[in-house]
Amino acid sequence: MDFSFLMKRVMLWLCLLAGLCTLLACSPMFSAIKQQQQFIQSDLLTNPDIEHYQLTADNFTLNVHANGRAEQAVMVWIHGTQGSWQDSAYLITEASLTSKIRVVSFDRPG
Repeated sequence: MDFSFLMKRVMLWLCLLAGLCTLLACSPMFSAIKQQQQFIQSDLLTNPDIEHYQLTADNFTLNVHANGRAEQAVMVWIHGTQGSWQDSAYLITEASLTSKIRVVSFDRPG
């Protein structure tokens, strides 16, 4: 039997096994994404306590979302790269936080 043929076979099986492991590792992520989408719809977009503002200048639009009372402080949340204001969803809806602190989230464009 040719050694290079055997090595190619082993490499093929290892690649298939790695692909299968990757799929199995990512499968819980799909339910987490669905859960996050449900949270966004039920607790963020339709939540009457969250104020949504859209600031426009020339061709630039900045979305701002706020919730809470500024009794003690105002916390400004600016999400990281490749995210959205929804990354701050748990901060902006947390009653123990927003009862005394106003949370303001800026949605960076891009």
